[in-house]
Amino acid sequence: MQRIASQQSLLQLWLASTDLGAIEIEQPQLILDLPFDGQLPERQGGSLPNFTAVVKDARAIVRMAGQEEPLIDVDDVDMTARVEKSEEGRIVSVDPVVLFDRRAVSAAKVNRLLRLIDPTIPDDSDISGEFTLALNELRVPLGLPYDEAKKKLTCEGRLVVHQISTAVTSQTGQALVRVVADLNGKQAATEAMHLARDTEILFQVRDGRLHHQELRIGLPDIDPALQITSSGSIGMDQTLDLALELPRLDEALRQKKAPARCRVTGTLSNPRITVEDGSLVFRQPDRQEPMFAADGIDLDMQVETFPSGRVLVVKPVEVFKQRRLNLVAASGLLKLLSPDVAETQREVNGEISLAFSRLQIPLMTDRDEAAKQLHAEGTLTLHQIASHVQSPMWQALMTMLADINGQQPPRIHRLVADAEIPFQIRDGRLHHEGMRFGFPDIDEELVITTRGSIGLDETVDLHVDLPRLDKALRKDKKPAHCHITGTIANPRIHVEDGTFVLREQGREQPIIAVDGVDLDMLVEETDTGRVLVVAPVELFKNTKLDLAVVSGLLKLLAPDVAETERRVTGEITLAMTKVRIPIGVDRDQVLQKVEAEGTLTLHEVSAEVKSPMWQSLIRVIAEMNGKKTSNVIHLVEESEIHFRVADGRLYHAGQKIGFPEIDPDLVITSRGSIGLDESVDLDLEVPWLSKNKSGRDSVQCHVTGTIFQPSIAMQNGRLVVRLKDGDKAALSVDNVNLNFGLEETERGRMLTLAPVTLFENQRLTPELGEELFHLIAPTLSDLASVQGEVSLSLETFRVPLGVGQSELEKGIEMSGRLQLHQISASTKTPLLQTMVKMVADMHGKPASEVVRVVEDADVRFRVRNGRMYHEGLRLGFPEIAAELLVASKGSVGFDQTLDFELEVPGVLLDKKALEIKKAAPVRFRVTGTVDQPVVTEIKSDEKTTQLKEPT
Repeated sequence: MQRIASQQSLLQLWLASTDLGAIEIEQPQLILDLPFDGQLPERQGGSLPNFTAVVKDARAIVRMAGQEEPLIDVDDVDMTARVEKSEEGRIVSVDPVVLFDRRAVSAAKVNRLLRLIDPTIPDDSDISGEFTLALNELRVPLGLPYDEAKKKLTCEGRLVVHQISTAVTSQTGQALVRVVADLNGKQAATEAMHLARDTEILFQVRDGRLHHQELRIGLPDIDPALQITSSGSIGMDQTLDLALELPRLDEALRQKKAPARCRVTGTLSNPRITVEDGSLVFRQPDRQEPMFAADGIDLDMQVETFPSGRVLVVKPVEVFKQRRLNLVAASGLLKLLSPDVAETQREVNGEISLAFSRLQIPLMTDRDEAAKQLHAEGTLTLHQIASHVQSPMWQALMTMLADINGQQPPRIHRLVADAEIPFQIRDGRLHHEGMRFGFPDIDEELVITTRGSIGLDETVDLHVDLPRLDKALRKDKKPAHCHITGTIANPRIHVEDGTFVLREQGREQPIIAVDGVDLDMLVEETDTGRVLVVAPVELFKNTKLDLAVVSGLLKLLAPDVAETERRVTGEITLAMTKVRIPIGVDRDQVLQKVEAEGTLTLHEVSAEVKSPMWQSLIRVIAEMNGKKTSNVIHLVEESEIHFRVADGRLYHAGQKIGFPEIDPDLVITSRGSIGLDESVDLDLEVPWLSKNKSGRDSVQCHVTGTIFQPSIAMQNGRLVVRLKDGDKAALSVDNVNLNFGLEETERGRMLTLAPVTLFENQRLTPELGEELFHLIAPTLSDLASVQGEVSLSLETFRVPLGVGQSELEKGIEMSGRLQLHQISASTKTPLLQTMVKMVADMHGKPASEVVRVVEDADVRFRVRNGRMYHEGLRLGFPEIAAELLVASKGSVGFDQTLDFELEVPGVLLDKKALEIKKAAPVRFRVTGTVDQPVVTEIKSDEKTTQLKEPT
């Protein structure tokens, strides 16, 4: 002390035994060590006398045992203290005193004192603001042991908070922030706490504890209006016994519910918190929706210190028990277990049960670190939950599951009712086992089980076994094992012993269905939607051909191989270099958007010709080369076919097809596309087996239409008309553009030719079409003796396909126009000789050696039922009579039989006057054969219907 003074002399003080009077003490340093032992040493001469100490400018220090920093360290204090006798013994009493008056807070001097009133104030961080602290009463018993003294110690006062803010670093503060934030659906990332401004807090010290009332704490980072009210006590041994009211910010909720009641026990360093009607929430980093958010539950928690930091340990708690599913309450947790349930936009029916057997929530760490340090164990049970397949991960999985079982991808998956799912959250990941999903769209009994983990960052590490529905297949094979990595939005999928399938739109039959293959896939987000991308894979290598596996692909490349009913021998090599399958789209759109590329090699594969397209092509090609039609199609050995699927079409190049029955050297090269709707757009290069007149090696064909209704356009091709087996061609024309089609009739398939002009004003030669002219104009059958020019056009040409020779001859249909320009012929053939003689006899003239066809005669012709019908042929006999014209109509059979009518102008011969006079026309019927014609006159009353073409 600086100075001490007394109203009595030193001698009086020495001699005084009971009352020393008033003593003035200036600038003393008063130190009180707690726990305080009130026992006093034995004093010679009796007990401690009474006195009054008037202290000025004192420094008062209160220290707790075991703590380096004092509990109170205050300067410039004026106080009056008395040592006096009371009913309970001798005491030290202090008159009411203001220790601090609007004093700026100093963390080093007063925060430990404040912490005995407000445990949320940390003892190791900065604190700011002003406060006033006054003692209304302080009575310290003397001469008693500590245990008795602390019970009789009386201290009452008031703390006025003008403005105090502190960081949230204390264990109790961090735990309360967590609980309050969860209760109100807020983020727990608050950095400051405020004591309510200009509020007076009454406190008492009794029984070794500091009791307080109406302490109000604000958390402005959660909500500016949020205030926690605290009452209770804190022991000198740092034990806690506090009762808090945690308000609800939502006005509607406040009307329904009172503030949640919270009790804090334990110690300042390890507080224990129980909450009635509280909330349990955990949020993922940078996400608005919580992992889980449970309201209206009772919680028992304690703050513990781990090597990684402070952790709020929640005792086992049942969060939900068969509660109606609320996606908001558990969307984050469900997303890590069943993303489609969490992300569905429609109302989801069903119930949920959730219990935690262990839950450790890190306090006041970085959000990312908090997610990594969260540790939880529990069980989740979903009762009768179903949802649409929406997440990329499950859309990809469903595609694989459907492919393995030959089904369409399902739109709905269902969590198996009452299946309990054990789970753990550790290291930022949710681990689970035994989650079972059903797929009623595929099969009511189909259930798959998943195990593995999904990170809070939505990274995936899952193992799924995809079962096989076919019982026979299940005996031979285990479920296909699937390992999923990547993320929920962009998963990567590795499948062992899986199935690769590309399906045709609206058809059960797949394009490709390959079993027992390992696949690597990933999901990509594109501008047009999600796509399942399959890594390059070799599906077959010199494998025995199985039509059930690749029939759809072969149908788009070689329809006759795919549709054959006999056993096909040979091997196949198939590799996919690119596959992109849209997912999450309507089923009928999948094949329109799928993209695929690869190579196909067929080794020693041949098949019977059955498809309308190839039946038509082979007919044209065989006739073009003067060969018989083949019944076998052969895919050239080791020809590698490059193909791709895009926009609903299969494009290919390099396909080589041989026809050994036509000619071993005949190989067609094909490129173009066939649509999944069986539409065709092909370019064929057809070789000439012998040089044509133009000297080109091949002719180009463009095939459009469909496989069953093809249209064939041939540029600068050759039209060969063969009417009878074994005979030479009735007509052969080079360098003509031809357009063929196919018709389905009651009698079968017919190859048709669009109307075409084959030649105009062309010199008539035997090579041009002697057989055809012989049938159209039987009187001109020997073209070697005929001179002049002709024009020929076909209006219809129909040839039956896939029939025998006899039916072929009967089924050929052809019609057109033959224009004869300045034609003359010598009378060398039997038919013409007979006809000339008959006309000459009628005119009394010798037989003529020359017959002329009327200039620009337009002869109409038609082939039906093995016969050639003609009409409009007119012949002149200038050497007999200048104006003599004979008209011909009727038919000639492919078997050379004749049945036509000649109309000859009638004449009356006056031998006396040697004059020829006109008379009525005379009609003659010509029958027999070309070599042995029979001419008979038709009487005027005789009908000639037998000459007409049958209907």
